[in-house]
Formats: sequence, C-alpha cells, structure tokens
Amino acid sequence: MAALLVFLVRRNSNLEVPGDLDDRILRADAALRRMLQSWDIQSADTVGFELIVPAHLEMLEEYSLRYDFPARPQLMRIHQQRMAMVKPQRLYGKEPLTLLYCLETMIGKVDFDRVGHQKTLGNLMCSPSSTAAYLMNTSWWDDEAEQYLRNAMESGSAQDPFPTNIFEITWAVKALIEAFPVGIIKSPDISHVADFLEVIFHGQNGLTGWTPGVIDEADDTSALVYILNYLGRTASPDSMLQRYESDDRFRCFAVERTSSPSVNAHILKALLHIPEPSRYTEQIIEAAEHICQCWWQGDASDKWSMTPHYGMMLFSQSLMMLLAQWDQGRLPSFPRSLLKQRVLPVLFGMTFTILEQQDQDGSWGHLSRETTAYAVITLASVASLPLCDTLRPQIELTIRSGRAFLQQQVEHWAEPDFIWRGKAVYGLGILAEAYTIAAMRTSSDNYAFSRATTDLCAFKKPSLHGLEHVAALPMLAEMPDWLVKACILEGYLYLPIFDAARQQVFTHKMEQQRQFTIVPFALIASARMDGAAVSPEVNVVFMVLCALLYEIDHYMEDVISSL
Repeated sequence: MAALLVFLVRRNSNLEVPGDLDDRILRADAALRRMLQSWDIQSADTVGFELIVPAHLEMLEEYSLRYDFPARPQLMRIHQQRMAMVKPQRLYGKEPLTLLYCLETMIGKVDFDRVGHQKTLGNLMCSPSSTAAYLMNTSWWDDEAEQYLRNAMESGSAQDPFPTNIFEITWAVKALIEAFPVGIIKSPDISHVADFLEVIFHGQNGLTGWTPGVIDEADDTSALVYILNYLGRTASPDSMLQRYESDDRFRCFAVERTSSPSVNAHILKALLHIPEPSRYTEQIIEAAEHICQCWWQGDASDKWSMTPHYGMMLFSQSLMMLLAQWDQGRLPSFPRSLLKQRVLPVLFGMTFTILEQQDQDGSWGHLSRETTAYAVITLASVASLPLCDTLRPQIELTIRSGRAFLQQQVEHWAEPDFIWRGKAVYGLGILAEAYTIAAMRTSSDNYAFSRATTDLCAFKKPSLHGLEHVAALPMLAEMPDWLVKACILEGYLYLPIFDAARQQVFTHKMEQQRQFTIVPFALIASARMDGAAVSPEVNVVFMVLCALLYEIDHYMEDVISSL
C-alpha cells in the first residue's frame, strides 16, 4: 500500500518519473488486490495496522482506487473500536498518547500545528513516519523535527521506532545477566549501566519507555524493575502495576486494544525478582495464568516479534523462575493446582515443540540466528525441570546442534535478523549479538529443585502401563524413541483435567479405566506425527469427548440396563 501510494504521489508531482511508472502502478494495484482478497485479519497483529491500513485505503481512494475485500468490514469495525478508545482531539492536550506513534494516519483529521508540543527531542513517539507526517502538514518548518529525521536516516536503520536506547540496553543486559549471572554482577561495567538505569527509573517515577522522555510502557518499565532488583538495587513495581494492570492481564500501554503475552512474561520475571515476591502473589498468579492461557490456546506469538520462538523463550524463562521461587518456599500462597495443571503442561509442551521444530542444519526459523538463539535459550531454561529428565539426552543433543549452527555463523552474530515488529519489520544488531552470546553460554543446569518440585512432577508408573510398547505399532515405526516418550509424558499431564471432566458429568462411582491412558497419547501422537499444530485446548476437548462417549456407552450397559 505504502509503495503504491509513493508511486501515485510521484506520478502526480512535477518531479521526473521513470518511464515504466504506469506499468509499475498497474502491477502493484493487481498484487494488492490479490493479497487483500486472501488477507486473514484474525492473524494480523502488526502494531497499529487497524489505523494504518484504513488510512492507506482512504488515501488510495483519492486516486480513484477502491479496494473491496472480504475482511474490509471487520477491519473497519476494529478501526472504529480503536478510534473510540482515543479521540484524535486529545492530541492537543498535554497527555502523551499512543496515537502519536501512528500520526500519519491522522492527516486531514487533526490540526498538526497543535501537536508540536508532543515532541521529544524533535520526534513524535520515536516514529520517523509520524514525525515526517507532522513536518509535512504543519504551516511552518520545524528544524528540530528535520534534524531528527536526518539522524534517523544517517543511522542506517530503517526501524520505526527510533531511537530505542533504553530498549536496546535493557534487553541486551537481561540476556547477558541470565547467561553470565556471577560474572556480570561483579563487572564494573554493569555497575555503570545500573547507575544509568537507576537514574532513569527514579527520575521518571518508576516508569519508562523506549527512550527517555517518550510515553511509558510496561515492557521497558518491567525490564528496569527486573534488572535493578537482580543487581541489588531498589526498584519498586508499584507504579508499574498501578498503571498497566487490567482485569485479567497486564497491558503494554495504559490504553491498548490487544494483549501482549511477552509483556506479561516480562512483568512476571520482574515480580519474581523483588526482595519479597509473596507480597505480589495475586499479580504473579494473574501474569502466569495469562501466559499459560496464551499457550493453551496455541498462541505464543507476540505483536512485537515475527517469530513465536521469542514468546516461547520468555514463557519458559518466566515460568521456570516462578517454579523455582515456589520450590524455595517464597510463594507459599501460590496454588499448587495451577503449577500442576497449567504451568507444567505449558513448559513441557514448549520443550516438545522446540525439539520438533529444529531444522536439519541445527537452526530454527529458516537459518535465523536470532530465532535459533531463542530456541536454544528456551531448551537450556527447561532442561533442569524434573519432568524433562526422560528427554534430557535429546535436549542436550538439540542444544549442541543449535550451538554448532551459531558457531558456524560467528562472523555474522552482530548482523540483525529482521524479526522485530514496529509499524514495519526491523532488526537490531545489538540484540541479535546479545541473544546469540547468551545462547552459547546459558547453562542447562540453572535450577536445583527440591523434593517439592520433584513430587509435583512425579506420576504413577502404573497409569502408563503398556504405553511403553506402543512404539512397536507400524504407524509409529518411523517416530523417534524420544518423540514417543514425549507423547506419553505430555498425555499424562492432561490426565487430571481429563479425569475431572469425566467425573463432572458422571457422578456415579467410576473405577480408573486403564484404557483411558491411551486416549491422550493417541491424540497427541497423531497430531505430532502429521505435523499438525493442535493447541492443548483443542486436544483436551477431543480427549474429553472420547472419554464421555465411552462413559455414555458404559453407563447405558452397566447402570441403565440394570434398572
């Protein structure tokens, strides 16, 4: 859309145009129509798309190009919902709004002469496109905004947002302190970084954004809370919780249309590293439940990243930290049932998925170094979970293979993978390098769990009687041994939910039916064997359906027939 608009604007200008511009416009128009016809808006979560796409459609109509497509009515409904949340005229006030990030969508709708006071160091919410729109639509020339745009161009990065120095520093530091916990803490360099971050944190009342002075958000605020407490500084989470907590999750911004699973993982990590995490048990439960629910519904994706492996890395790190704090007795009120029925299945499911998704060359994400680093960190995070003992050899083998791929790419570690999302896809070399270094050095023996966690992960061997022989079935002949074991273990994790559903419907006394242990395994193995992306939620629905059909038949034969 944007490229087509550039062509159309250039054709109508007094500037020299390429001789084939009309043909390019025709081809771009045809391609756009094809793409819009098949656009799945349900999977669209690019930042600000509900503002940007309608604005582009409106601009294209000024050149007599109208696009009707199946998702257009739904798009316009989402657009109207978003606009109802933040009235454009509020831009004239003093309060900074997230709408500043998409100011180019407000052309013709607001008076740009009245939004200049919202600038920070010449930019509008760290957005080159928003700042350019402001500069093009004011009645005077703003030298400060021009200089910001020149700096953005000279940086050589096409990223939007820019700059993101707080984001880059905190993300790199988080990756490295988790990989080198002892060495980093003793480094004088990290002390200087902590001094800088502490000044930012307390100078902005416990809230921060991508860079000093811009609108605050929960990602970077939680990163500061986490880092400062990790390094022994004082950083209260109270301002963060007051600003970003909603009914059942945490938001990234104070006003937000969709949730961000990664934000909840970051906040969970931050809360687990304050001196007394039990004070915030309610918020810890809230963040953990939201993370688990996202995975339960089959979605680890996040609007800030192109790869679901980023979400899986954050989920695994935060949930393992949660389990460790519970294991140490620092969260006495945290529900054991939530750990047993949600946290463990999520951790094991992510481990299983990461193991399956590795490519033959040792990479993940089609040769993506940064994605591969995320996957290796995920496996290293969960490797010490007692539940994964059976899979430990495969986990270690997979980690070695992933690190071998990264080692082959050592000369390119600082080159960005374009997997971060703002209004457009961008990459950050400092983060690519930090995560890759972390992946090469993160220990797979991070946690030494006590009897409490060992018992939590334990299961009754008799309940799996006979399943160890299923690998002999012809349909499973080509399935690796570790994969069969993983299917058995994952099936076991669903059994408590499975049994509870049976007993909720049939209140008469039921004996434990051995045949029911095969149902979860059969469904999971079938999906994994075919490479189908079946969410835990859907799997459980089918497991319960199978059980209820059996119980109905059993009830009719043994109970009803005896009346």
